[in-house]
Amino acid sequence: MDSQVFLLLKHILYNRGFDEIEVSQYLNDHFEPNIFIPSINDKTFLNFLKIIEKSNKILLIGDYDADGVISTSILNIALKALSKDVDFYLPNRYTDGYGLNINTLKSINNKYKLKNYDLIITIDNGISSTKEIEYLINNGLSVVVIDHHILPETLPKANLIIHPFITDLKYKYLCASGIAYKVASFLLNYTKDNTKYELERDILYLAGIGTLADVVPLLDENRRIAKKMLNLSKENNYMPFVLKKLWEKIGYKSFPLSSFDFSFILIPRINAPGRISSANIIFDFILSNYFNIDENLIIQKIQEIENINKHRQKLQEKLYQKVISNINKNNYHKNEFIIPDYIEDDISYLGVMGIVAGKIANEYNKPCLIFIKVNDTLKGSVRNPIDELNITDVFLSINRAKQDIIKKYGGHSKAAGIEINISKFQEFRNLANLKLVELYQKSNIYPNIKRDSKIAINLPFYFFDSFLNNLETINEIMEPYGEKNDKPSLKIPLTNFLIQYLNTSNFSNDKKNLTIKTFKNNEVCINIDNPFIFYKKLKNLENDGNNSNSFLVLKFKSIKNNKYNFDFVDVIQGSYKPKPIILEITHFFNNFIFSNEIFFINVNFKTIQNFINFINSFNNFYIIIDKYYFEQAYEYLKQLENKYYLADDINEFKKVLFFILNDNITLNELATLYINEKIYKGLLLILITDKAKEFYEFLKNNKEDLNINFNLLFLNAKLFYP
Repeated sequence: MDSQVFLLLKHILYNRGFDEIEVSQYLNDHFEPNIFIPSINDKTFLNFLKIIEKSNKILLIGDYDADGVISTSILNIALKALSKDVDFYLPNRYTDGYGLNINTLKSINNKYKLKNYDLIITIDNGISSTKEIEYLINNGLSVVVIDHHILPETLPKANLIIHPFITDLKYKYLCASGIAYKVASFLLNYTKDNTKYELERDILYLAGIGTLADVVPLLDENRRIAKKMLNLSKENNYMPFVLKKLWEKIGYKSFPLSSFDFSFILIPRINAPGRISSANIIFDFILSNYFNIDENLIIQKIQEIENINKHRQKLQEKLYQKVISNINKNNYHKNEFIIPDYIEDDISYLGVMGIVAGKIANEYNKPCLIFIKVNDTLKGSVRNPIDELNITDVFLSINRAKQDIIKKYGGHSKAAGIEINISKFQEFRNLANLKLVELYQKSNIYPNIKRDSKIAINLPFYFFDSFLNNLETINEIMEPYGEKNDKPSLKIPLTNFLIQYLNTSNFSNDKKNLTIKTFKNNEVCINIDNPFIFYKKLKNLENDGNNSNSFLVLKFKSIKNNKYNFDFVDVIQGSYKPKPIILEITHFFNNFIFSNEIFFINVNFKTIQNFINFINSFNNFYIIIDKYYFEQAYEYLKQLENKYYLADDINEFKKVLFFILNDNITLNELATLYINEKIYKGLLLILITDKAKEFYEFLKNNKEDLNINFNLLFLNAKLFYP
């Protein structure tokens, strides 16, 4: 791996809290994404195999979302490869509700008759179905629960539970598809079917899609599963036949190779039937790849999926407009927890309220919960964009305060479902906001700063070209992107030069994009959702005149036609810092910044313009120059106002140093340098004098007597004048 790429990747990952071992594993997983598959020596899986072997007729009970349908499909494929008699049931969102419940049992009994089975396997549900599983056990059925949702205080008394928090699956945050892949791969190791290898490829491909769909952390085993899925297309030119036909219908002439294609193009289509009508449509579509393949029938199913997805898009937009209008009218967006008024008796929105809640949550960077009235109950879906917050903790806190408000809830830290008594709606809304603020205060969470801003690497504009030159390789290594594995984001110091440049650049209100050129003429397109806010923040900085703590935050989007595309995230302003340290601090930088080192770095600038470009990329720096060089460089330095100091000898240097070290420097004013394949972070002192080495030696020898709170970067600048 190129050393510059390695350096930048380490910086990106360190800023996300990775340690050395985790960085090494992350990089190794790019080259060898080896997935753990349990062996026959694992007691849990040996028990599972014994239960399967003695069962004559098996019923799989899944879920209606993409992860639920795909995980059910994976197990169905594996069990049939073992010549097992298998049926499946996917609950209907509208008539059954989620998972294994009383309504689901009634529906199953009407369709299949439960007494016809000797084994029930729940997949992507069941961990909270204590009463229902007790009923099945008491009626003579064996029950295996395969789930990944939050563990309840009391576990169901199933014959076997496979759950990443209970079972050794090598990673706690697998989705149901990931667990199903491990279980199915384990089972396929004991099949004599000649198609085993092809089945293993297919279930891996399906598991990768399910992992991306369920928005689980895309790290460790999840990342390996998704990465190997992408590699099947990229390196082996392979994908299941039915999915290939679906991609063709969508309009792809070649195999999709990025996580974006799957997350934003394919997966919404897989989710659509379960949101709008019946998830069985997707299940049948997937399974048509294996049993009695009929291409004409597959094409018909694809058209049905496309029609449902179009209907889903219209319904979603209609609900979004309804909800956002209500939020704006009543200023609910000013609350920490955005909870608009509930939707009256229109259950057609049940399938899309989670998507809409997610869109609004991302727009305002606040949790959003949408309720729909169903009889005397409010059914809600919440999405949470705050990384450090587990949204179910808010519901748990409400339950402890008032037990008559919430009927039930469940889900993950970022997404959950909830049901409450309709008469308690306003009380719930008030308590939800109160408990959320309490959690923020208790856990020192600062929700007003977006995640992309928190994990962004500090990249002065001067080093932008170096980053762009390595971005294609960085992108290839970091793919696939998803939860906890975001695309790289950058925090560029907003100097006066850069503010003026952005304000005078060619901008289109219609296209909502801004195209700028770097010092080396690389073209960068910045996509801006809200141009008004963008330019208002820039104008405020320009008028304020104090931008020493201000940054432009950009997030990488794509590389197309030699143009680098970034999304605008935020402008972080100097006054906008409840705790400056939160913008960039990890265990790595904690040691790195406050190690109180003094670095002496030699840099040659081939032209005076290169030097000007360099200093125009930093908000905070000090130039120490002697009279000889000052006279030569005066025309260039006079625009820097008070950023330069004259020092011809040690005594003058002492005075300058005293002034600098007693200046009120905050963490965000420290400079980041990418020089000689190293990263330096500290207070930037640019020396333009023949006595640079002498000044450095003095400082090094008197380091203990000086008030130095962080690293000092002595940049020995050699300028070549025309």
